[in-house]
This record gives sequence, structure tokens and C-alpha cells, in this order.
Amino acid sequence: MKIHTKKELLEKAAHHFEQGAKVMYGTEDGNLFHEKDKHVAHNHSKLAKVKLHVLSLEDIEAKVDAELDSENTETKTGKKGK
Repeated sequence: MKIHTKKELLEKAAHHFEQGAKVMYGTEDGNLFHEKDKHVAHNHSKLAKVKLHVLSLEDIEAKVDAELDSENTETKTGKKGK
């Protein structure tokens, strides 16, 4: 089984956030759950013995801001940012 990171789950959930979702839940096995299905997500993570991640619109915005900062650093210094 492939283990999905929170970053990968955020990328996978991006479409749902574009459609208006504020919070989603993702499990390391790659499953996504809408906010209203929190209990289903929790039960699935327990049964599958995988970590449950809370995914939010703020996480997406922070990721985009960090990528923009990295690009700006690279442009100004000629070196790739961390």
C-alpha cells in the first residue's frame, strides 16, 4: 500500500476546495472524506490502521504562499529556496 503524505492529500483534495469545501479529511491510504463525513473518516482510519489528516483551505493557501516565497528567493538570489 502506498502511504500518502499530507502534501499529496492536499494536492488530491485541491479540486474539492475549489468547489467550496473548507475542511476535508484524508487518510494515508489515499482516501478523502468531506467535513460532514468526519466520523466515517475516523472509523476508516482506525480499521485500516492509517493516520488521519485534517486538510483545510488554510493549508492550501500556506502551501501556495511557501511556494511563491521559494520562487521569489530563487529569482532574487539565483539560488533555489528551501
